[in-house]
Amino acid sequence: MWWILLAAGRVPIGTLPNCEDLVVDGSVTIPGDATEIPIMWFQHANCSSLAIDIEIPANVTSIGLGAFSATAITGLTFAPGSKLETIDDGAFQLINSIGDITIPANVTEIGIDAFNNTDITRLFFASGSKVETIDENAFSNAGITGIVTLPDTVTEIKTNAFKNNKIEQFNVPESVTSIGKFIIHDNPKLQRVIVPGNGNWTDASGLKNLVISLCNTTGSH
Repeated sequence: MWWILLAAGRVPIGTLPNCEDLVVDGSVTIPGDATEIPIMWFQHANCSSLAIDIEIPANVTSIGLGAFSATAITGLTFAPGSKLETIDDGAFQLINSIGDITIPANVTEIGIDAFNNTDITRLFFASGSKVETIDENAFSNAGITGIVTLPDTVTEIKTNAFKNNKIEQFNVPESVTSIGKFIIHDNPKLQRVIVPGNGNWTDASGLKNLVISLCNTTGSH
């Protein structure tokens, strides 16, 4: 099994050597003082065809736009104690399969199309999660199965966030104040949506959008 380990520190994208040139005993270490993974990094580093597992080390605080999009990576993990705060738009879009993933506790925003069209088996959020915003199409067309429980810090779920998956149960926390359209549209295995209490909707549109999404998923009204 191959692993890429990204070292601490910020490395200007122009100075990154090809990943293929850094493989030693099945691992790759990127030198520097980086705390972020640059825009389109995995493609710029000519690694897009490598069928390897990725571990994001604890010191990385942001993953840039399209950093690993349209690549051949086969697994994604985050090191214990992750300081990751932002997963930018399309960061892991269009990847064939990355298995189960757990979003680190310090992440506050998951960007537009962050995992769109990427095959995820099951989705979890780490204990103590600080996620507030799940953006448009963040997890759409991802094949997610089983139960998805959003952390009680989430305030906004945007349009199509979990569209076209295989989710069986979807748990919405009371903290949510805004729900976009069709957030769980086209989840044919969906059996239950749990919204505790009365919800904290800022207006009626959030609840209406959830009901519409359910109607389009189940075919009933």
